[in-house]
Amino acid sequence: MRIKIKKVLKEIWEKDERVSLTFIQKLVKRYRISGTVEPKAHGGANTAKLNNE
Repeated sequence: MRIKIKKVLKEIWEKDERVSLTFIQKLVKRYRISGTVEPKAHGGANTAKLNNE
């Protein structure tokens, strides 16, 4: 399965010039680590530096 995903992502990169090689490499790395290429969860919002008081 790993080889198939890598091959598919490489084909996408070759067909679409708007996708950078670095982006594809990051997706392959994410797949190796987590087994999916789903986007990461949002890390949360910044908290306010000043209070409304």
